[in-house]
Amino acid sequence: MQIYILATLSFLGLLVSAKLWREHGMRRPMFCPKEFRGGCDVVKHSRYAWFAGMSTAMLGSLYYLVFLVVLALPYILPLGQTLSILSYPETVMLFLILYPLFGFIFSLRLLSVQILKLKALCFWCLLQSLIATGMFFYSYSILFN
Repeated sequence: MQIYILATLSFLGLLVSAKLWREHGMRRPMFCPKEFRGGCDVVKHSRYAWFAGMSTAMLGSLYYLVFLVVLALPYILPLGQTLSILSYPETVMLFLILYPLFGFIFSLRLLSVQILKLKALCFWCLLQSLIATGMFFYSYSILFN
């Protein structure tokens, strides 16, 4: 069950990131609920939409894809099939601890940029941050429970 929840969160994150990545290359205004008053376009066209020369949406897509692959490793490799994350090899467990922490910190950084520097919020970016936060807290609750 734990794997399914993390995989679902990661898959949802992948979908949102892929949507943002697709929208990033388009010139038309991005759909954003009216409560956000065009904040999605402000964020999309800002210099903060890029990190190390790459779109943050592309990096987000890669982040979630890698997490899904690592979750699937025990089913792909002959490590033994199990539905309990706690029986994963130690290196995979370490990855499952540190990787969501990285995503959580990066999401907080991007959220603070939206609030403090851009003074605009993007609905899709907020959804992305919620998913990353959920993955972080859920993975830690599993591992340290």
